[in-house]
Amino acid sequence: MNTLYKISKSVIPCALLTLCIGWTYAFSIFSPHLVEVFSSSMNAIQFAFCLNIFFLGIGAAFFGPLVEKNIKAASITSTVLLFFGLCLSGIAIHIQSIVALYIGIGALCGLAEGCGYVVPVKNLLLWFKKSNKKALISAVSIILFGLGSTLCTFIFNMMFGLVGIENMFFVLAGIYAIPMTIGSLMIKKPKYAELKVKKSCIKFSYIKYLKDKFFLKAWMFMFLNIAMGLILIGSCVPMLNEAGFSKEHIISIMMLCGIFNGAGRLIFPAIADFMKRRAYIWTIIIAIEILLMAMTAMSYQLIAFTVILANATYGAAFACLPSVLSDHYGDDELSFVHGFCLSAWGIASLLAYVIMTFVLSMASCYYYVIFAILAFHVINFINVATIKWQ
Repeated sequence: MNTLYKISKSVIPCALLTLCIGWTYAFSIFSPHLVEVFSSSMNAIQFAFCLNIFFLGIGAAFFGPLVEKNIKAASITSTVLLFFGLCLSGIAIHIQSIVALYIGIGALCGLAEGCGYVVPVKNLLLWFKKSNKKALISAVSIILFGLGSTLCTFIFNMMFGLVGIENMFFVLAGIYAIPMTIGSLMIKKPKYAELKVKKSCIKFSYIKYLKDKFFLKAWMFMFLNIAMGLILIGSCVPMLNEAGFSKEHIISIMMLCGIFNGAGRLIFPAIADFMKRRAYIWTIIIAIEILLMAMTAMSYQLIAFTVILANATYGAAFACLPSVLSDHYGDDELSFVHGFCLSAWGIASLLAYVIMTFVLSMASCYYYVIFAILAFHVINFINVATIKWQ
Protein backbone atom coordinates (compact mmCIF):
# COMPACT_ATOMS: atom_id res chain seq x y z
CA MET A 1 0.00 0.00 0.00
CA ASN A 2 1.23 3.50 -0.81
CA THR A 3 2.89 5.00 2.30
CA LEU A 4 1.68 8.50 1.44
CA TYR A 5 -1.91 7.22 1.30
CA LYS A 6 -1.55 5.58 4.72
CA ILE A 7 -0.21 8.80 6.18
CA SER A 8 -3.02 10.86 4.62
CA LYS A 9 -5.66 8.63 6.23
CA SER A 10 -4.02 8.21 9.63
CA VAL A 11 -1.13 10.48 10.66
CA ILE A 12 -2.34 13.76 9.09
CA PRO A 13 -5.94 13.49 10.40
CA CYS A 14 -4.47 12.49 13.77
CA ALA A 15 -2.42 15.69 13.87
CA LEU A 16 -5.29 17.92 12.71
CA LEU A 17 -7.68 16.55 15.33
CA THR A 18 -5.41 16.06 18.33
CA LEU A 19 -3.56 19.38 18.16
CA CYS A 20 -6.93 21.11 18.47
CA ILE A 21 -8.47 19.14 21.34
CA GLY A 22 -5.21 19.49 23.29
CA TRP A 23 -6.05 23.16 23.92
CA THR A 24 -7.40 22.21 27.36
CA TYR A 25 -3.91 21.79 28.83
CA ALA A 26 -3.40 25.53 28.23
CA PHE A 27 -6.36 26.40 30.46
CA SER A 28 -4.10 28.10 33.00
CA ILE A 29 -3.45 31.01 30.59
CA PHE A 30 -7.20 31.74 30.55
CA SER A 31 -7.76 31.39 34.31
CA PRO A 32 -6.59 34.83 35.57
CA HIS A 33 -8.65 36.62 32.91
CA LEU A 34 -11.75 34.55 33.71
CA VAL A 35 -11.36 35.29 37.43
CA GLU A 36 -11.34 39.00 36.59
CA VAL A 37 -14.30 38.79 34.19
CA PHE A 38 -16.54 36.82 36.54
CA SER A 39 -15.24 38.54 39.72
CA SER A 40 -14.97 35.07 41.25
CA SER A 41 -12.37 33.02 43.08
CA MET A 42 -9.70 31.01 41.30
CA ASN A 43 -11.27 27.85 42.78
CA ALA A 44 -14.56 28.62 41.01
CA ILE A 45 -12.76 29.01 37.67
CA GLN A 46 -10.56 25.97 38.24
CA PHE A 47 -13.72 23.95 38.78
CA ALA A 48 -14.46 24.48 35.07
CA PHE A 49 -11.16 22.73 34.28
CA CYS A 50 -11.99 19.98 36.77
CA LEU A 51 -15.32 19.46 34.98
CA ASN A 52 -13.53 19.46 31.62
CA ILE A 53 -11.23 16.61 32.67
CA PHE A 54 -14.16 14.74 34.23
CA PHE A 55 -16.21 14.90 31.04
CA LEU A 56 -13.12 14.10 28.97
CA GLY A 57 -12.89 10.76 30.76
CA ILE A 58 -16.63 10.16 30.51
CA GLY A 59 -16.62 11.13 26.83
CA ALA A 60 -13.79 8.71 26.05
CA ALA A 61 -15.81 5.89 27.63
CA PHE A 62 -19.18 6.89 26.16
CA PHE A 63 -18.03 7.46 22.58
CA GLY A 64 -15.79 4.36 22.38
CA PRO A 65 -18.48 2.26 20.64
CA LEU A 66 -19.08 5.03 18.07
CA VAL A 67 -15.36 5.13 17.25
CA GLU A 68 -15.43 1.38 16.65
CA LYS A 69 -18.50 1.51 14.40
CA ASN A 70 -17.97 4.78 12.50
CA ILE A 71 -14.68 6.60 13.03
CA LYS A 72 -15.61 9.45 10.68
CA ALA A 73 -18.86 10.12 12.57
CA ALA A 74 -16.90 10.14 15.83
CA SER A 75 -14.46 12.69 14.40
CA ILE A 76 -17.30 14.93 13.24
CA THR A 77 -19.00 14.60 16.65
CA SER A 78 -15.81 15.74 18.37
CA THR A 79 -15.52 18.70 15.99
CA VAL A 80 -19.12 19.84 16.51
CA LEU A 81 -18.98 19.48 20.31
CA LEU A 82 -15.74 21.46 20.57
CA PHE A 83 -17.05 24.22 18.28
CA PHE A 84 -20.26 24.71 20.27
CA GLY A 85 -18.45 24.30 23.60
CA LEU A 86 -16.01 27.10 22.80
CA CYS A 87 -18.78 29.31 21.39
CA LEU A 88 -20.91 28.77 24.51
CA SER A 89 -17.90 29.73 26.63
CA GLY A 90 -17.67 33.03 24.75
CA ILE A 91 -21.41 33.60 25.23
CA ALA A 92 -21.03 32.75 28.95
CA ILE A 93 -18.49 35.54 29.34
CA HIS A 94 -20.74 37.98 27.46
CA ILE A 95 -23.79 37.24 29.63
CA GLN A 96 -21.70 36.79 32.81
CA SER A 97 -22.97 33.26 33.47
CA ILE A 98 -20.49 30.96 35.16
CA VAL A 99 -22.98 28.09 34.83
CA ALA A 100 -22.87 28.47 31.04
CA LEU A 101 -19.06 28.47 31.29
CA TYR A 102 -19.21 25.17 33.17
CA ILE A 103 -21.44 23.70 30.46
CA GLY A 104 -19.31 25.08 27.63
CA ILE A 105 -15.74 24.46 28.79
CA GLY A 106 -16.62 21.72 31.25
CA ALA A 107 -19.23 19.50 29.61
CA LEU A 108 -19.23 20.16 25.85
CA CYS A 109 -15.48 20.72 25.38
CA GLY A 110 -14.71 17.84 27.73
CA LEU A 111 -16.91 15.42 25.79
CA ALA A 112 -15.36 16.64 22.53
CA GLU A 113 -11.86 16.00 23.84
CA GLY A 114 -12.77 12.57 25.19
CA CYS A 115 -14.26 11.50 21.86
CA GLY A 116 -11.45 13.03 19.83
CA TYR A 117 -8.74 11.53 22.04
CA VAL A 118 -9.56 7.88 21.27
CA VAL A 119 -10.20 8.38 17.53
CA PRO A 120 -6.59 8.81 16.31
CA VAL A 121 -5.13 6.11 18.58
CA LYS A 122 -7.41 3.45 17.14
CA ASN A 123 -6.85 4.57 13.57
CA LEU A 124 -3.06 4.70 13.83
CA LEU A 125 -2.87 1.18 15.26
CA LEU A 126 -5.16 -0.13 12.50
CA TRP A 127 -3.07 1.37 9.70
CA PHE A 128 0.21 0.23 11.26
CA LYS A 129 -1.12 -3.08 12.55
CA LYS A 130 1.90 -5.10 11.40
CA SER A 131 4.45 -2.83 13.03
CA ASN A 132 6.34 -4.11 16.07
CA LYS A 133 6.47 -0.53 17.43
CA LYS A 134 2.87 -0.34 18.63
CA ALA A 135 3.63 1.65 21.76
CA LEU A 136 5.62 4.26 19.84
CA ILE A 137 2.94 4.56 17.12
CA SER A 138 0.11 5.07 19.60
CA ALA A 139 2.28 7.59 21.45
CA VAL A 140 2.26 9.87 18.40
CA SER A 141 -1.34 10.89 19.04
CA ILE A 142 -0.79 11.40 22.76
CA ILE A 143 2.29 13.56 22.14
CA LEU A 144 0.29 15.75 19.77
CA PHE A 145 -2.40 16.17 22.44
CA GLY A 146 0.26 17.63 24.73
CA LEU A 147 1.58 19.88 21.97
CA GLY A 148 -1.96 21.20 21.52
CA SER A 149 -1.43 23.35 24.61
CA THR A 150 1.61 24.94 22.94
CA LEU A 151 -0.46 25.72 19.83
CA CYS A 152 -3.23 27.24 21.94
CA THR A 153 -0.72 29.36 23.88
CA PHE A 154 0.71 30.65 20.61
CA ILE A 155 -2.77 31.56 19.29
CA PHE A 156 -3.67 33.20 22.62
CA ASN A 157 -0.51 35.33 22.74
CA MET A 158 -1.02 36.39 19.11
CA MET A 159 -4.73 37.21 19.31
CA PHE A 160 -5.59 38.17 22.89
CA GLY A 161 -4.41 41.76 22.60
CA LEU A 162 -6.60 42.21 19.53
CA VAL A 163 -9.83 40.46 20.54
CA GLY A 164 -9.90 40.16 24.36
CA ILE A 165 -10.96 37.22 26.50
CA GLU A 166 -14.63 37.11 25.39
CA ASN A 167 -13.92 36.95 21.65
CA MET A 168 -10.91 34.68 22.21
CA PHE A 169 -13.18 31.65 22.54
CA PHE A 170 -15.01 32.51 19.31
CA VAL A 171 -11.64 32.89 17.56
CA LEU A 172 -10.51 29.48 18.85
CA ALA A 173 -13.82 27.91 17.78
CA GLY A 174 -13.37 29.27 14.24
CA ILE A 175 -9.68 28.40 13.98
CA TYR A 176 -10.07 24.85 15.31
CA ALA A 177 -13.18 24.07 13.25
CA ILE A 178 -11.21 24.23 9.98
CA PRO A 179 -8.44 21.66 10.63
CA MET A 180 -10.79 19.39 12.61
CA THR A 181 -13.30 19.37 9.74
CA ILE A 182 -10.53 18.60 7.24
CA GLY A 183 -9.22 15.85 9.51
CA SER A 184 -12.72 14.38 9.88
CA LEU A 185 -13.14 14.25 6.10
CA MET A 186 -9.68 12.72 5.58
CA ILE A 187 -9.76 10.10 8.31
CA LYS A 188 -10.60 6.55 7.26
CA LYS A 189 -10.09 3.03 8.52
CA PRO A 190 -8.23 0.51 6.35
CA LYS A 191 -10.53 -1.56 4.11
CA TYR A 192 -9.94 -4.75 6.09
CA ALA A 193 -11.07 -2.99 9.28
CA GLU A 194 -14.19 -1.52 7.66
CA LEU A 195 -15.20 -4.92 6.30
CA LYS A 196 -14.58 -6.45 9.70
CA VAL A 197 -16.93 -3.94 11.33
CA LYS A 198 -19.69 -4.66 8.79
CA LYS A 199 -19.42 -8.40 9.41
CA SER A 200 -18.92 -8.11 13.14
CA CYS A 201 -21.68 -8.85 15.61
CA ILE A 202 -19.73 -7.49 18.59
CA LYS A 203 -21.92 -6.10 21.34
CA PHE A 204 -19.98 -3.64 23.45
CA SER A 205 -20.42 -4.49 27.11
CA TYR A 206 -19.18 -2.38 30.01
CA ILE A 207 -20.20 -5.18 32.38
CA LYS A 208 -17.84 -7.63 30.65
CA TYR A 209 -14.84 -5.44 31.38
CA LEU A 210 -15.97 -4.60 34.89
CA LYS A 211 -15.72 -8.35 35.58
CA ASP A 212 -12.29 -8.58 33.96
CA LYS A 213 -9.47 -8.51 36.55
CA PHE A 214 -6.84 -7.27 34.09
CA PHE A 215 -9.04 -4.35 33.04
CA LEU A 216 -9.82 -3.42 36.64
CA LYS A 217 -6.12 -3.33 37.50
CA ALA A 218 -5.33 -1.34 34.35
CA TRP A 219 -8.10 1.11 35.23
CA MET A 220 -6.81 1.39 38.80
CA PHE A 221 -3.27 2.00 37.53
CA MET A 222 -4.45 4.89 35.38
CA PHE A 223 -6.81 6.21 38.05
CA LEU A 224 -4.18 6.46 40.79
CA ASN A 225 -1.35 7.55 38.51
CA ILE A 226 -3.42 10.32 36.90
CA ALA A 227 -4.76 11.54 40.24
CA MET A 228 -1.26 11.77 41.73
CA GLY A 229 0.02 13.40 38.56
CA LEU A 230 -2.71 16.03 38.66
CA ILE A 231 -1.94 16.76 42.32
CA LEU A 232 1.77 17.19 41.62
CA ILE A 233 1.25 19.28 38.48
CA GLY A 234 -1.32 21.44 40.23
CA SER A 235 0.87 21.92 43.33
CA CYS A 236 4.33 22.18 41.81
CA VAL A 237 4.46 26.01 41.75
CA PRO A 238 3.55 26.48 45.45
CA MET A 239 5.87 23.57 46.32
CA LEU A 240 8.75 25.23 44.47
CA ASN A 241 7.93 28.50 46.23
CA GLU A 242 8.00 26.75 49.61
CA ALA A 243 11.36 25.18 48.75
CA GLY A 244 12.78 28.65 48.12
CA PHE A 245 13.12 28.71 44.33
CA SER A 246 13.04 32.12 42.65
CA LYS A 247 10.42 33.13 40.08
CA GLU A 248 13.02 32.89 37.30
CA HIS A 249 14.01 29.38 38.35
CA ILE A 250 10.37 28.29 38.57
CA ILE A 251 9.71 29.48 35.00
CA SER A 252 12.73 27.50 33.78
CA ILE A 253 11.58 24.41 35.71
CA MET A 254 8.08 24.67 34.22
CA MET A 255 9.54 24.83 30.72
CA LEU A 256 11.61 21.71 31.44
CA CYS A 257 8.46 19.99 32.74
CA GLY A 258 6.82 20.43 29.34
CA ILE A 259 9.88 19.13 27.52
CA PHE A 260 10.16 16.07 29.78
CA ASN A 261 6.43 15.38 29.50
CA GLY A 262 6.79 15.09 25.74
CA ALA A 263 10.06 13.15 26.01
CA GLY A 264 8.48 10.66 28.41
CA ARG A 265 5.70 9.98 25.91
CA LEU A 266 8.38 8.96 23.40
CA ILE A 267 11.07 7.28 25.50
CA PHE A 268 8.95 4.97 27.66
CA PRO A 269 6.86 3.58 24.75
CA ALA A 270 10.11 3.00 22.82
CA ILE A 271 11.44 1.03 25.80
CA ALA A 272 8.15 -0.88 26.12
CA ASP A 273 8.41 -2.01 22.49
CA PHE A 274 11.62 -3.88 23.36
CA MET A 275 10.12 -5.64 26.40
CA LYS A 276 8.72 -9.17 26.40
CA ARG A 277 5.47 -7.77 27.77
CA ARG A 278 4.83 -4.08 27.23
CA ALA A 279 2.78 -3.90 30.43
CA TYR A 280 5.96 -4.35 32.49
CA ILE A 281 6.61 -0.69 31.72
CA TRP A 282 3.87 0.15 34.24
CA THR A 283 5.93 -1.33 37.05
CA ILE A 284 8.96 0.71 35.97
CA ILE A 285 6.89 3.91 35.84
CA ILE A 286 5.50 3.44 39.35
CA ALA A 287 8.88 2.39 40.78
CA ILE A 288 10.47 5.60 39.44
CA GLU A 289 7.66 7.69 40.91
CA ILE A 290 8.01 6.03 44.34
CA LEU A 291 11.76 6.67 44.32
CA LEU A 292 11.25 10.33 43.35
CA MET A 293 8.67 10.94 46.09
CA ALA A 294 10.73 9.14 48.74
CA MET A 295 13.80 11.23 47.89
CA THR A 296 11.77 14.44 47.99
CA ALA A 297 10.20 13.49 51.34
CA MET A 298 13.74 13.25 52.75
CA SER A 299 15.00 16.43 51.05
CA TYR A 300 12.43 19.00 49.92
CA GLN A 301 15.06 20.76 47.78
CA LEU A 302 14.78 17.85 45.33
CA ILE A 303 11.24 18.94 44.43
CA ALA A 304 12.45 20.59 41.21
CA PHE A 305 14.14 17.37 40.08
CA THR A 306 11.03 15.40 41.06
CA VAL A 307 8.42 17.50 39.22
CA ILE A 308 10.52 17.47 36.04
CA LEU A 309 10.98 13.68 35.96
CA ALA A 310 7.46 12.96 37.24
CA ASN A 311 6.10 14.83 34.22
CA ALA A 312 7.89 12.28 32.03
CA THR A 313 6.33 9.29 33.82
CA TYR A 314 2.90 10.94 33.91
CA GLY A 315 2.89 11.37 30.14
CA ALA A 316 4.38 7.90 29.65
CA ALA A 317 1.43 6.22 31.37
CA PHE A 318 -0.98 7.66 28.78
CA ALA A 319 1.33 6.85 25.88
CA CYS A 320 1.85 3.20 26.84
CA LEU A 321 -1.78 2.39 27.68
CA PRO A 322 -3.20 1.76 24.15
CA SER A 323 -0.46 -0.70 23.14
CA VAL A 324 -0.75 -2.63 26.42
CA LEU A 325 -4.53 -2.92 25.99
CA SER A 326 -4.04 -3.93 22.35
CA ASP A 327 -1.62 -6.69 23.35
CA HIS A 328 -4.05 -8.07 25.89
CA TYR A 329 -7.41 -7.65 24.14
CA GLY A 330 -6.54 -7.26 20.46
CA ASP A 331 -7.61 -4.40 18.20
CA ASP A 332 -11.27 -5.29 17.58
CA GLU A 333 -12.59 -3.37 20.58
CA LEU A 334 -9.56 -1.18 21.27
CA SER A 335 -11.37 2.17 21.09
CA PHE A 336 -14.07 0.87 23.40
CA VAL A 337 -11.76 -0.60 26.03
CA HIS A 338 -9.28 2.30 25.74
CA GLY A 339 -12.06 4.85 26.13
CA PHE A 340 -13.58 2.93 29.04
CA CYS A 341 -10.19 2.81 30.75
CA LEU A 342 -9.80 6.55 30.27
CA SER A 343 -12.92 7.10 32.37
CA ALA A 344 -10.32 6.90 35.14
CA TRP A 345 -9.03 10.26 33.90
CA GLY A 346 -12.28 11.99 34.73
CA ILE A 347 -12.77 10.43 38.14
CA ALA A 348 -9.08 10.97 39.01
CA SER A 349 -9.58 14.73 38.76
CA LEU A 350 -12.17 14.49 41.55
CA LEU A 351 -9.89 12.34 43.73
CA ALA A 352 -7.05 14.82 43.23
CA TYR A 353 -9.30 17.67 44.34
CA VAL A 354 -10.46 15.78 47.46
CA ILE A 355 -6.93 14.77 48.50
CA MET A 356 -5.55 18.27 48.02
CA THR A 357 -8.41 19.81 49.99
CA PHE A 358 -8.02 17.29 52.83
CA VAL A 359 -4.23 17.52 53.14
CA LEU A 360 -4.18 21.32 53.03
CA SER A 361 -6.96 21.48 55.63
CA MET A 362 -4.83 19.33 57.96
CA ALA A 363 -1.50 21.06 57.26
CA SER A 364 -0.74 24.58 56.12
CA CYS A 365 2.11 23.68 53.74
CA TYR A 366 2.34 21.71 50.52
CA TYR A 367 5.28 19.60 51.71
CA TYR A 368 2.91 17.05 53.28
CA VAL A 369 1.24 16.50 49.91
CA ILE A 370 4.39 14.55 48.96
CA PHE A 371 3.61 11.92 51.61
CA ALA A 372 0.05 11.48 50.31
CA ILE A 373 1.35 11.01 46.75
CA LEU A 374 3.99 8.54 47.97
CA ALA A 375 1.38 6.47 49.86
CA PHE A 376 -0.91 6.17 46.83
CA HIS A 377 2.02 5.28 44.55
CA VAL A 378 2.91 2.39 46.89
CA ILE A 379 -0.69 1.16 46.67
CA ASN A 380 -0.51 1.43 42.89
CA PHE A 381 2.78 -0.50 42.78
CA ILE A 382 1.11 -3.37 44.66
CA ASN A 383 -1.81 -3.17 42.22
CA VAL A 384 0.44 -3.47 39.16
CA ALA A 385 2.77 -6.06 40.70
CA THR A 386 -0.15 -8.42 41.32
CA ILE A 387 -1.40 -8.45 37.72
CA LYS A 388 -1.65 -11.97 36.32
CA TRP A 389 -0.58 -11.99 32.68
CA GLN A 390 -2.16 -14.20 30.04
